[in-house]
Amino acid sequence: MEQEPSVARRIGARIRLVRKKRGYTQQEVCRRIHMSPNNYSKFERGLIFPRIDHFVAILNLLECPADEVFCDV
Repeated sequence: MEQEPSVARRIGARIRLVRKKRGYTQQEVCRRIHMSPNNYSKFERGLIFPRIDHFVAILNLLECPADEVFCDV
């Protein structure tokens, strides 16, 4: 039986898709929101969840509504 991806993995994957669709690299996002590239990479892979201020900054930068990220959580 296949295990469903964790909430953090689903959210990270959605953020990655939106980031790529908007044409940003991980490095650009990190520079603009003042987050370490290592932590940002872990976030997109679902290994960690960022502080709320970083998460809101990511959503704002990518012009991504929260409901798009949390649609099935």
